[in-house]
Amino acid sequence: MATDANITYHRAARFREEQEAEIAFSKIRQMIQFPECELSVYRFSTCGDSYVTVVGDTPEEELSEQLERQLRSGERVELSIYTLDFLRSGWLRFGAPPTIEL
Repeated sequence: MATDANITYHRAARFREEQEAEIAFSKIRQMIQFPECELSVYRFSTCGDSYVTVVGDTPEEELSEQLERQLRSGERVELSIYTLDFLRSGWLRFGAPPTIEL
C-alpha cells in the first residue's frame, strides 16, 4: 500500500483534444475504484494540451494492460520529477489515493 507516498508506478499521456483526455480519465477512474487498487488518476491541462496520468502502486498485469490501452489514445510522455513530487504530495494531503482533475 502506498501510504508513505512512494510511487512505484506512473504512466502519462498527452492529449491534443480535451474530450479525448476526459474520456480516458473517466474510464480509468472507473477502472481503479476497487479497494485493492492503490492508484490515483489525474487530469490537467497546460500550454494547450491535456494530460492524464496514473500513479501509485504497481497494479496487477491485467489492470496495467487495461490502463495502457486507455492511455494509447494520447501520446505517451514521461513526467518530470517535479510533477511526480507534486502528485506524491497530494497523497500525503489526502491520506489516500485521490482522483483529481486539476
